[in-house]
Amino acid sequence: MYTVTKGLNNNIVMARAEDGRECVLTGSGIGFRKSPGAPVLEQQIEHIYYGLDKLQEKWLYLLGQCSPVALAVSRSILQEAERRGKLHLTPVALIIISNHLTCAMERTREHAPVSSMLQEAVMLVYPDEYQLSKKSFSLLYRKYGILIPESEAVILALCIVDAASNGCPGHLTAAQKAAEDILELVRHNCNVRDDAETLEFTAYIKLRCWLVSLGKTHHSVLEIPDEMLDILYSKIVGSRDCITAVANYLADKFQYTMQQEDILNFLLRLNRIV
Repeated sequence: MYTVTKGLNNNIVMARAEDGRECVLTGSGIGFRKSPGAPVLEQQIEHIYYGLDKLQEKWLYLLGQCSPVALAVSRSILQEAERRGKLHLTPVALIIISNHLTCAMERTREHAPVSSMLQEAVMLVYPDEYQLSKKSFSLLYRKYGILIPESEAVILALCIVDAASNGCPGHLTAAQKAAEDILELVRHNCNVRDDAETLEFTAYIKLRCWLVSLGKTHHSVLEIPDEMLDILYSKIVGSRDCITAVANYLADKFQYTMQQEDILNFLLRLNRIV
């Protein structure tokens, strides 16, 4: 028997087992109207997690922020991936996918969808992940009447790639390492949060590093005023030093020079996670 110590949302609770060990329980509706001290029915439990470290606690905190609808759709998507047998997803896949779906629904309500500029590249490199992400949006609409713009499928596909344990071809491995280095530079210079938006920022950086490594970057002819960048620099503490560090890294690693469009896109996304 398990006793609730803290409810995270309708589908996740922190609990204490009969032997006194602390654990986290997940299951559909397991936390609904559960107060500390309430018992948990065995048939409600889908997964039990013991001995979580600090990183795992952060993952579970993110899971606690997910919409119940996003969790339900994510479970269906993971079952679909398992049936197809093409993708081998890690245990954190539920969290990564659920967080993106939650953010996608929020952006849709706010009429602020992500850009689809990278759609063709993602469809080419990650066709299975892209189709799976589109399947999740189809489920959202069919079951819950929630219509998500197709451009969101790009980031969700990258989130699925992030949750996979298939391994990467050589050029993707190099881009992955570059993305990790850049994220470390960002964390060193700016006070970023650990939440769903940060996961999407991470996915964006990884894809940009991959495109840069292949020389497949694209820039519009739009001229960006320095004043616009100055406003963002002044708003985001440490961002100027951050951009300088990232620009130097890309120049050394890939002989790539950041353009004003790169800087603007980077700052706009950075502004959402500080």
